Parts: sequence; C-alpha cells; structure tokens
Amino acid sequence: MALSLVSVDNPFEPAIVRGRVIERLEGDAAWPIIDELAAKYIAQPYSRAEPRIVAVIEAELQNVGIG
Repeated sequence: MALSLVSVDNPFEPAIVRGRVIERLEGDAAWPIIDELAAKYIAQPYSRAEPRIVAVIEAELQNVGIG
C-alpha cells in the first residue's frame, strides 16, 4: 500500500509511506480506531451510516519531501 499526503500550504513537500497491510479490521473491531481518529480530526463521532474498514500498515519506506 502507498499513501501520499500533501499540504495545501506546501504541495512540494509530500509525506509518503509505503508498506504492506498486515491486518484488516472490519465491523466492531474497526470502530474504536475510527472513533479515535474522528475525535482527533473532526471533533465528533463518525457516522455509522456505511461500513468502514481499517487497514494496519507496516511501513517499509517513509519519506518527506521530493527527492
């Protein structure tokens, strides 16, 4: 799995993580992690309207910036 995050303020300094999924959580097992992230980033509970999955990634490469 590869994940690339770019700041609106500085699109030339992406944060990149590459690795492999070592665990996949679904249903009741996933919601505590989703709720923790929702509390941190949106300050409210996440909607239960649709099912969600959590992928736990073991990072093999991490890089910030280009080059």
